[in-house]
Amino acid sequence: FLSVNGFSWSNCDGESLPGKIKSLSISPDPISIPGDLPSWLASGNYRVTGVLMVDNKEIGCAKFTFSL
Repeated sequence: FLSVNGFSWSNCDGESLPGKIKSLSISPDPISIPGDLPSWLASGNYRVTGVLMVDNKEIGCAKFTFSL
C-alpha cells in the first residue's frame, strides 16, 4: 500500500465563481492506495485542478495538492 500524505486544497478562482469549497475533510488520514502504481507515479508531489461545470458554464474550481 502507498499512503497519500500532505494533502491540501484551495479554491482557484478568486471570487469570480459562485461555487466555493468552505471546508473539506479526508478520511482516513493518511489515505492508503491499494495495488501497484507504475514506478514513475509511486512517489512525488502532485497537483490536480478540478472544475465544476453546469450546462457548459464553469461554476467552481479547486486545486488539490498531495504527496506520495
